[in-house]
Amino acid sequence: MSAAFWARNVDDLVALGYRVIAVDLLGWGRSQRPAFRGKTADDVVEWYVPSLAGALQTMGLDKFVLVGHSLGAYLAMEYTKRNIARVTDLVLVSPAASTREVSLKRAVYFSLPPQAIVRRGGLMGFAFFFMVYPRSESYIADRLREYTYHLAAQGPASGEEAVRPIIRLRWGGKAECVRPLVEHLDRFDIPVRIIVGETDSSMPVESVHELYREMKRKGFRVQIDVVKGADHCPQIEKPEEFLQIVSELGAPLKMRMRDVEKG
Repeated sequence: MSAAFWARNVDDLVALGYRVIAVDLLGWGRSQRPAFRGKTADDVVEWYVPSLAGALQTMGLDKFVLVGHSLGAYLAMEYTKRNIARVTDLVLVSPAASTREVSLKRAVYFSLPPQAIVRRGGLMGFAFFFMVYPRSESYIADRLREYTYHLAAQGPASGEEAVRPIIRLRWGGKAECVRPLVEHLDRFDIPVRIIVGETDSSMPVESVHELYREMKRKGFRVQIDVVKGADHCPQIEKPEEFLQIVSELGAPLKMRMRDVEKG
């Protein structure tokens, strides 16, 4: 989970006239890794969003396009609700925790994240990482795989601990998201673009469509784009298609930013 997952898009976005700033969320990538002491999903939001707001304030950004991926999309929505005057366009890429539905496999993933296995497993952790990491060229070009491994091996645990309260395991081999986006929608009047891969294996694509339908019902100015042949990271797997979608946003401002992370 790192801003590096946007590396294939930066030059193209700059060519469109954007100023691009890639942000590692607190506890991920090369950001600080403070201990998460919260216990609830609301605590998660209150841990992440102020740190994001502080980073943007420090950089002196006034108005900007905000783009978030997976967990970053979830938090980008929460940030925008609180700072609507600063965001001109909101782009949600493969937004995590869209609805209460979550697969047991995904819940186990967050309960025992790969980062913990890599960090504690030594040589076995190294082998595990290279066994489960995507093998397609999109994910290994430019040494992205090696960079991701070294990020995953860093300690202490921080970001992954702060995600756990959002997902709850239940009896009978079931799981749920306890604070889904679809149940916390406060309408605002800026354009919202949802982008999702056609074959997203990390979350139910139908959940993203349900989020889109609920946003439409509540009067959001929202569009949805399904990227054919893409999984959870369309910006990596189909960068040309992703660029085409983003290029359809309003005319670039002098200061545009991108909030990025692989959630």
